[in-house]
Amino acid sequence: MNSKVLVTPTALLARVNRRLAAEGQVMRKTRPGRSINDLGSYYIIDTSHNVILFKDIDLEAVAQELGAIKGWERVAE
Repeated sequence: MNSKVLVTPTALLARVNRRLAAEGQVMRKTRPGRSINDLGSYYIIDTSHNVILFKDIDLEAVAQELGAIKGWERVAE
């Protein structure tokens, strides 16, 4: 049986933010409302300058790029 371990989006976001903290960045989830059209579901902020660096981020793709999610894990929908 090849089932993958589920990781909640909240837990994955925390893992990503621990990795981004070394670079002075943080990923945020956009609250429901009008700003989701401008920012997408997730966005990354430079904490030292308080500016948005990246918009419309795919949480799972960034987690894979940073090594925050393993091959045997997947995001719970």
